[in-house]
Amino acid sequence: GMRAPVSDLNEVSGMGVAGTSDGQPVALGRAAFLAAHAAAIPAIPDHDGPVVGVVKGGAFYGWLLLADEPRPEAKAALEDLRSLGLAHQVLLTGDRLSVANATAARLGITEVEAEVLPQQKLDRVLKEIRAGRRPLVVGDGVNDALALKAGAVGVAMGAKGADVALASADLVLMSSDLRRLGSMIRLSRHCRRTVNLNVGIGLGWTFGVIGLAAAGWIGPVAAVMLHNAGTLAVMANAGRLLRFDETGN
Repeated sequence: GMRAPVSDLNEVSGMGVAGTSDGQPVALGRAAFLAAHAAAIPAIPDHDGPVVGVVKGGAFYGWLLLADEPRPEAKAALEDLRSLGLAHQVLLTGDRLSVANATAARLGITEVEAEVLPQQKLDRVLKEIRAGRRPLVVGDGVNDALALKAGAVGVAMGAKGADVALASADLVLMSSDLRRLGSMIRLSRHCRRTVNLNVGIGLGWTFGVIGLAAAGWIGPVAAVMLHNAGTLAVMANAGRLLRFDETGN
């Protein structure tokens, strides 16, 4: 009797939704929400994850036991970060400890803090900083904003991120693909190497031209041309960044 689509939604909240199906009132949501739609609600089953009940025509139909699943690319993304030297990984979550531990085990994370509030996430980030580390904080929700702001680098996953998280982060990845984290680090390191090399090229070339001019081996016109050639060399080296391969190959 639940195959007909729910129509005429008349109540939608963070606790559940209510409407009509086959001309009968239907409600889907948490126990506290369903109490106003059914005479009796049975005890909530023990389950490590969200639990949602279904009521139709005032009668309780059953519980739906839901489970949070890590993103398909999460495990590979974390392994990629470890290969890049980010081996100390901590899962900070407001979810229950049993859920957090199960998720961490699947992802290869050995350190977990669960059922934490935004302030506690911030405190953990500050603790890492006091220990001499420079934490990279990744998040996308309102509860992550303080931690993102406090981290040495805060990265917000911007595809579905909360506005306050995006505003608090140093970097915003406009994709939900966690593999972009490794790409981001590789690209930033490539940029740093390129900047250092360009500084060396620029200074070395300039001093070389000055030395040749001071020794009388080249004239003013040649010195200007050589100087411009050095500028072009630096630009060409920076242009190599456009050929960056996200896979690291």
